[in-house]
Amino acid sequence: MIRIKKIKRAVALGLSLTLMASMAACSSKSKEMVLVQDSEDKAPIEVEHVDDVIEKNTSAKFGPDDMIIDSIKYKASEDEVKAAFGDPDAIDEKEGAKTYFYTDLTFFFENIDGKSVLTALTSSSEDHTFARGIKIGDSFDKVLETFYHDDDPYNKNYLSEDNTELLGKFLYGDYTLAELEKIKPAGKVEYGLLNVNGDNLIEYTNNYVFEYTYMDVPYKKGYATDEDDFCQLYIEVDGGTVKYISWDYFKEIND
Repeated sequence: MIRIKKIKRAVALGLSLTLMASMAACSSKSKEMVLVQDSEDKAPIEVEHVDDVIEKNTSAKFGPDDMIIDSIKYKASEDEVKAAFGDPDAIDEKEGAKTYFYTDLTFFFENIDGKSVLTALTSSSEDHTFARGIKIGDSFDKVLETFYHDDDPYNKNYLSEDNTELLGKFLYGDYTLAELEKIKPAGKVEYGLLNVNGDNLIEYTNNYVFEYTYMDVPYKKGYATDEDDFCQLYIEVDGGTVKYISWDYFKEIND
């Protein structure tokens, strides 16, 4: 079980360092990624200022209450999921983890405190409602205005460590999971990131991934690491509309 959780966390950490290619046919256990190219011989990138200024949105930041689909929340039991969605089309079980497959919808269960509970899902179905009313098929603008974001987020760049790649735009926060060991934050960790596939011209980019992350005390080491509890939400927008939604709860690793 610990081995599976470490794989999931490595994926989550990698997503904070790289851009997602697609969430289609992927699960939160194994997401596909576009790796940042070797930056050898590359000069630091100069990101142009984006003139399209967006004012601060005071909606609440992402949190555990947003880990929901219809009436089902994260940590729901298998029976609760089946009562809401019916029997799955297929079930896969290995090493204490269980996966329910439905049409355009996948649920992941893990054993926590002796109970099999829902810890993750991924969906491309238009038939369901997610956090704050978000649905597959909604617009980029609806997602942007559903969650908190700072003033002028399009000019808050998230760059690779060597400053040669534009990885995204900070909607709020100023660091990701990748920087936890360096920063060692002792309090709540919250960030929203818009992955823009390296394109600074927001209006001309066809594919985006909204990435929201939440962590809170207590922490094993007294500061946040990627082995502590955290929640993540991913919303992929392609061609101006939401195509895929996934969320994932990572339970603290106890070696």
